[in-house]
Amino acid sequence: MNYETSANGWLARYTREGVTFSQLFTDSKFGGENESFEAAKKWHDEIREIFPPMSRREFMRQKKVTNTSGHVGVRRDLSVVNKKNGKQYSYYNWVASWIDDTGQKKYKQFSISKYGEEEAKRMAIAHREKMVSMLSDEWGDDYWSYRPGDRRIRTPYHREIYGYEGEEIYRIHRDFERDKDLRDKKIDAMLSEHGRLMCEVCGFDFEEAYGTLGKGVIEVHHIKPLSELGQSTKIYLEDLMCMCANCHLVIHIGNEQENLRKLKMIFETRKKKEANRVPGSD
Repeated sequence: MNYETSANGWLARYTREGVTFSQLFTDSKFGGENESFEAAKKWHDEIREIFPPMSRREFMRQKKVTNTSGHVGVRRDLSVVNKKNGKQYSYYNWVASWIDDTGQKKYKQFSISKYGEEEAKRMAIAHREKMVSMLSDEWGDDYWSYRPGDRRIRTPYHREIYGYEGEEIYRIHRDFERDKDLRDKKIDAMLSEHGRLMCEVCGFDFEEAYGTLGKGVIEVHHIKPLSELGQSTKIYLEDLMCMCANCHLVIHIGNEQENLRKLKMIFETRKKKEANRVPGSD
């Protein structure tokens, strides 16, 4: 995490497999330096919980796009030595590189002229793997990153993340009456018409995907939200839709009827594209 004095706030950064997430928390918005720092830490922890950090060994064994040797952390390198008499002497090495427990980058060279091409490469590969295997698997609490010129803030890669759950509590809440028999009749009608239970939006079939575990699994959605009825209202089968849990969840985030319209349009467009796709064009 870095402190940007020009912006008067805390800039939280988190990088996972080449993708960087960043967010600025200004002192003016959060009411002071300490408050903006706590907000930045909270955001940083939430991002890290969603995308957990790699273990040290996972990180060290990533293959970079620029790697041409076929072995992570091993490269063929040209070394140039300046002699005291002003002449230069150049020679090739196979080089093993790794990052030690303190975060320092380390190197070891194996001379091609001394060991030969294949043996020098083999030795570099073996040495690099040996050094990586000796590392502790997890990042230590004393290992943090910072950028030159930034205020250095201790931000361990791993922190204990926890919450409290399991306490039994009682709540009073309001609900809208539903007719279970009507739900069952909607499912029976779907089976009678199509011979199977499927989502009327995306076509997902639980039994087809999960076998016997998915038999009879479906959710029934009210096209007109019950919250808008206001009183006991006669509901017909046409007022209901069978849906998978994913479509049902997406529809209920925001305006239900507008979301249903958009979701239908998305899947209808996909069906048309699939129908018009030329075989072998992929």
